[in-house]
Amino acid sequence: MKYILKTFTATLLIVLLTTLCFGQFKFGEFESDSIPKKEDKKSLNDKVINRNLGLDIGTGGFMYDMNTALPVAIGDLETKGLSLHYTLHAITQSVRLGNNQLRLGYGLAFDFNRNSFVNNTRIRSEVDDLTIIDNVANYKKRIFTNFYATVPVMVQFYSNPESYKKSLRIGAGMYGSMHLGSRMKLKGNKTDKIKILDDFNLNRFKYGATARIGFRSITAYGKMDLSPAFTGSEETEKIGAYTIGLSVLRSF
Repeated sequence: MKYILKTFTATLLIVLLTTLCFGQFKFGEFESDSIPKKEDKKSLNDKVINRNLGLDIGTGGFMYDMNTALPVAIGDLETKGLSLHYTLHAITQSVRLGNNQLRLGYGLAFDFNRNSFVNNTRIRSEVDDLTIIDNVANYKKRIFTNFYATVPVMVQFYSNPESYKKSLRIGAGMYGSMHLGSRMKLKGNKTDKIKILDDFNLNRFKYGATARIGFRSITAYGKMDLSPAFTGSEETEKIGAYTIGLSVLRSF
């Protein structure tokens, strides 16, 4: 609990400091349609659109050499379908590129990746390379949680610039992430609980590709690492992470 509070406090401070640096962002201003309406000619010419507090929810796991089918050696990294990945978009901004159909979007987000392992295994802490070991006890839950601060940058296309909801929306770009912390949680019965805090040889910094497609109120997204998720041996550095899901509160 203390670790979660520390992470939340650090995240809140980063958001506040970033907001002060980018004075154009204003909290509390939510737009039902951030692409200005046709009759608002003055707003239609605005080059910059600001938003805050978006939320993505998806599922994901690890991949090996860009393939989600893991080899036997690291098969214990396989995650359940209930592995939930959350992305909180603290602040986003988009700049018009030429006409209103193309925009460049960027911002600051925080990723909370909760990976639930299929097998009764865990990632060992305080070692120089990724090491997966069997648990001595039979734990019902084996949850590996990672926290990242992420800066996404995307080129966005809107088929109908006069209406966000009536547009086919396509976005593609890159992201860079900084590892903030990790936790391995093992849970058996009510009293049999273990929490391990460590970096687990995760890369301090990573980058990847991201894409979005949406129409009306539905937006699907996906992202995958193009850099190693872990540091260590040559085989370890072929492991990356991926996420697919839906945007619950619109960010871009």
